[in-house]
Amino acid sequence: MRLLPLPLFGGKVLTFISGTPMNAATGPVRDRWNRGTAEQRPIIERIFWIAQRAGVRKIYQPDPHLSNAKCLYPDSPEFTQKITSAKKEYFGMELWRGPEANADAMLLPPWMGFWQVLADCAFLIMRGAKSGKLFVSHYGLASSSDWERALQEAGLPHGELRQHESVIDVGLSHFDQEEWPHLQCAVIFSIGAINFKHPVSHPEFGERNRALIQYIQKRTPEALIGEPDFGQISLKMRAKGQLIRRGVPAKNIFTEDGIDTFADVDENGQYKFFSKRRGDKERDGLMLVHHGL
Repeated sequence: MRLLPLPLFGGKVLTFISGTPMNAATGPVRDRWNRGTAEQRPIIERIFWIAQRAGVRKIYQPDPHLSNAKCLYPDSPEFTQKITSAKKEYFGMELWRGPEANADAMLLPPWMGFWQVLADCAFLIMRGAKSGKLFVSHYGLASSSDWERALQEAGLPHGELRQHESVIDVGLSHFDQEEWPHLQCAVIFSIGAINFKHPVSHPEFGERNRALIQYIQKRTPEALIGEPDFGQISLKMRAKGQLIRRGVPAKNIFTEDGIDTFADVDENGQYKFFSKRRGDKERDGLMLVHHGL
């Protein structure tokens, strides 16, 4: 497993990004002792290894596959499963998850960890410089944009609109509005826009793609790279544009980690990260640790 440490906000937040060759997705853990199968234990123990060296013993893992712009908390009842390790060096360490813990985001207290399995999506972090609150979230295209609202605006059949249009709004709702201009934010990881295409010419999804492109053009046109009809969307620019339009200064938003999960290769020409767009079934992982106020 490649491990890329990335300290943020003066070391108040630590992130560790894992890529190839170890698959970061464990799948459901269903054994009697909640310790995982022989195939699952290496990544579970790797999570504990990272967390232990970062100084935390409790880690939370919501499942973002629904991209539902929802937020959980350490005491959320959805966290029903405590995963541990049989290894003595990891005694007392806990990974909390659950079949109903479907959410993009968490409000993470100090000295706790957050583990996220990613597949080309970006990762969003908001820290209140005054309050010390930390909001962390998966930031996929459907997390950033309400597809149903996009379809509605295009006059197409649509489902129910959700409460928050974007996970950005969910995050900001956890901070007093007067704190928004002082927030420290980061948008890291993610696929590059040139390989994240949603063309209007697509034989099956062209109409939906056109609705989404028009929706984004109205709100953050800088997130569309190149000819709009190609639908090349920069997740980092989309998030940055949303934050700026809600009052967060551009200088307070970090996006320059240089990562493109689709294209990045090492000195031997081997891909550094797994990519869903390349057709990989394996997944990357991200550990975030809140190092206190």
